[in-house]
Amino acid sequence: LLRLVMDGHIPYLNAFKDFPEEMKMYGADFKIFHVQAWPKYDDVYKKMHALAEFMDLPCFPDITEHSFLHPSILCMKYMMEINLPDDMNKWTCRVIKKIGVGETDFLTLHPGNKSTWKVKYDILAVAIIIVVLKILFLLDDEYEW
Repeated sequence: LLRLVMDGHIPYLNAFKDFPEEMKMYGADFKIFHVQAWPKYDDVYKKMHALAEFMDLPCFPDITEHSFLHPSILCMKYMMEINLPDDMNKWTCRVIKKIGVGETDFLTLHPGNKSTWKVKYDILAVAIIIVVLKILFLLDDEYEW
């Protein structure tokens, strides 16, 4: 969602400019719709969970290995975006299986259940890529310095 906002596909900073003529903003209303900064990821994430709980949504569909939000697919997508070799995908899949973050129970959102993990799918995928890079290049935060 934030990527769509930053790419300009969703008007966020200047949403009031796209309003019809009869809805033009004046006075205090202008301050509400005149956003001056991008939202923080954590704020959007917390509000998403609060909204899901408030709306009393049922359990979300299971995130399987074929879902777009599964770490193996997200890792592959992000590695393609930053031009990392395709061979790294087998390593990311091995790490995902080894640490157990590819399990359906771990990944699926249960809005009303406070005890379940609240997974940040994209951050998890990037963290796995970083771990694989550290393993492959023997980076230990001392050697590379």
